[in-house]
Amino acid sequence: MTTTPIPKTTEPHPLRNLTAETLNTTAIELKWDQPEDYQSTYRYQVQISGCTSPSRDASTSEEKIIISILPPGTSCTFSIYVEVMNGTKGEELNISRYTRPETVWPVILNQSNSSITVSWSRPNGNVESFEVLLNSSSSSTRSPLLNSSINSYEFKDLSAGKKYTATVTTKSGPFSEESEVTTNATYPNPPRDIFIKKKTTKSIFVEWAPAFFMDDSDGFNYTVIISSSSGTADYSTKASYQNLTNLPSGTPHVICLRTTGPLGLQSESVCSEHVTTRPESVKSLEVDIVKETYMRWKWAPPPDYKDGYYYQVNLTNELDNINLTDVTNDLKLEFKQLIPGARYNITVTTFTSDGTDGSPVNNSACTDTSGLTEDQLKCVGKNHTPVLELEWKNPKGHNSGFKIKAKTNAEVNVHLGEEKTCNETCVYRIESDLTYSTEYSVTIWTVGCGKSGMITTTCKTGVTVPPVVSDNEKVEIRPPSHNEVELILDPIFLNSSNGPILEYGVLVSQSENPTFKKDDLVNSYDDWQKHQDLNYLAVLKKNEIKMDKISIIVGKDSPLREAYRNGPLTPTKTYSFAIVTCTALQMKTDKHVDIHGSICSISGFYKTVYLKQDPLVITTAVGATCGILTVCLCIAIAVFIFLKSSVPLLVEEFDAHYKKQSANTKCGFAEEFE
Repeated sequence: MTTTPIPKTTEPHPLRNLTAETLNTTAIELKWDQPEDYQSTYRYQVQISGCTSPSRDASTSEEKIIISILPPGTSCTFSIYVEVMNGTKGEELNISRYTRPETVWPVILNQSNSSITVSWSRPNGNVESFEVLLNSSSSSTRSPLLNSSINSYEFKDLSAGKKYTATVTTKSGPFSEESEVTTNATYPNPPRDIFIKKKTTKSIFVEWAPAFFMDDSDGFNYTVIISSSSGTADYSTKASYQNLTNLPSGTPHVICLRTTGPLGLQSESVCSEHVTTRPESVKSLEVDIVKETYMRWKWAPPPDYKDGYYYQVNLTNELDNINLTDVTNDLKLEFKQLIPGARYNITVTTFTSDGTDGSPVNNSACTDTSGLTEDQLKCVGKNHTPVLELEWKNPKGHNSGFKIKAKTNAEVNVHLGEEKTCNETCVYRIESDLTYSTEYSVTIWTVGCGKSGMITTTCKTGVTVPPVVSDNEKVEIRPPSHNEVELILDPIFLNSSNGPILEYGVLVSQSENPTFKKDDLVNSYDDWQKHQDLNYLAVLKKNEIKMDKISIIVGKDSPLREAYRNGPLTPTKTYSFAIVTCTALQMKTDKHVDIHGSICSISGFYKTVYLKQDPLVITTAVGATCGILTVCLCIAIAVFIFLKSSVPLLVEEFDAHYKKQSANTKCGFAEEFE
């Protein structure tokens, strides 16, 4: 049997002009030209290797093919040949091409005030390297190429408070894919020390040192946050100070500062210790009780009072260099052992529990001026002039002087005067409008800056010489006996205008023309008996008379009054009498009147009396004289006849004799009784 031979097919010519174009991250388009002697039955076979596992095959009758679902950023090798229907293959051509790498989504994390870290998630497929670009308004910085295992990069030594943009470029083969831009900023530097410059009840004025190294920042300001139990408030400022207002008084606050930079990023906070607004001041500060050495002050609590408030009280007396300080939780405080008549300045300051002080409230008051005491004051009436002499020791404490008022018991003011203060002993005289031996109510006010001290005492003026009575008609002489004379005195002798008449008496003299003087008061009846030329004080009586007429019997022997007795008078003698009155009488140790310590006056006249013979002597002589009388009768008849013719001459001689007797009285008259 004869076999028919099978025709043999020749290899097709290879395709021409093979190219590869990366379309995206997962597709590559291959293109080529038909081979020579192209036949419609040709098919193109593609084998993919190097980027897939296992290798993939593809077939097409066209002169191009898109290979998809490739891994991004990967180099793929494509082998292409022509195949005829009987399976004959043409020459194989190879070409390699990278897919584009995927882009990443960068994120700026972990930024500080001088660094930024850019991070990203690893993309699908393959990346041979990464590159990070960081831009700001003033600079641009690139990272070195980063291998595919790295997914973050930190930029250091950056400016604080600066806005930055970052991009991440993925690189594979000839391709570089830049990410979207991400924006962030470095944190600003914090402000520095906080200074509390001023506090009021409603505000706090705060300053701070500016943040360091912020000159290259993209703008910043400071945020001030103040918080208390009442709430929180914040302020924003570009300055380095801020007045924080509308705060509650006496309340502790915490003040925190932050620097706020681009994108609202804030620095770390710098906080103060507790800063307390000043408490309100106390109200109605006044002295409650004041005495000479004691003060009690009171006040009302401040508005918006808080628990824990206390008050510091300072009391000063500049004149005496006194400074007293005390602390109290009460609304009053007392001070003891103060100086009378002194001005004290008081300051009350409210403090919060942490020692924050409010504005002090001031006032002043004076302690009462110390008045005189009974043992410090002497009031003496001086004799011979109607004055009151006051003497006192300057009371303790301070005073500016004294006011003195004197008035009568009938409430009539007779004196109102002033006296400056003195060092130790003050002397003051009241000299006008006073009368002798009169009680006056004298009030002395110690004048100072406080309430005046006062003392009232009763003073009596002294006495002087009683008024001299010169009218002899004010003494009546009753018919005397042979050794006694009764004088009836008019009450005018007891005139008390110069002081009450304490003693009165009678001076007696046998002199023909007596002159009565004060020295005669020393002589007593016994002295007269030894020296009958003396004038003597016969009667000395206390003024106890309460009748219209005063009767004094001179010569009526009576008990001794001191050294004086009213001894009997001598019959047939002529006596002169003067009236003595005394507003003050002192006796010496020998019981005689002390004329220097006594105040007496003697009447401006005297009365003269002739005493008749003692009747007993007359009776004895009658019998002896009867015979003589008979003889004398005869002689008398003869004489009568003679005198009858001579009467006019005798009358004239008698008249001359009478006038001579009258001249022997000082300013009165002589009386003679038979």
